[in-house]
Amino acid sequence: VGLHQLDFFTVKILIEKISTCNFHIIGPCLSKKQILKLQGNKNFHYYPFLTKEEYMPMLKEADLAIFPFKRTEAMKWFGLTSKLLHFMYYNLPIVSYPTGLEGEFKDLPIHFADSPYEFLSQVQEVIAEGEKIRYNLDFEYYSCESRKNEYKKFIRTL
Repeated sequence: VGLHQLDFFTVKILIEKISTCNFHIIGPCLSKKQILKLQGNKNFHYYPFLTKEEYMPMLKEADLAIFPFKRTEAMKWFGLTSKLLHFMYYNLPIVSYPTGLEGEFKDLPIHFADSPYEFLSQVQEVIAEGEKIRYNLDFEYYSCESRKNEYKKFIRTL
């Protein structure tokens, strides 16, 4: 889910090697040429755009979340994004490439992989375990109202 460009090779390996798992990719994160190459796989489902109201029920029913973004210099600064919080809200195990600042995910049980084949292995392990994850996060802290209050508090200090 999202706008981050995905690593095509990693996505291709996942789709081809784990044919029993349906992969739903949401957002303009693959090129048209890449989408055409993957459409021959029955377990590949692509949605160029879905509203939050459309994709949140899909997340609720998902077994796991993957974040196989294309690793660029800019991606190392993307940490705990709203998409990752959505995954966590529904207790989804997450497999990702490393992102965010050092220690940002220290206490969170996210599976980080360093290569496409390690990514595949981690996804296979998560599927085999078949369990949801309990994230020790205060989701209220990330709510709109809480964020607005935090900004107001900060602005008063200026």
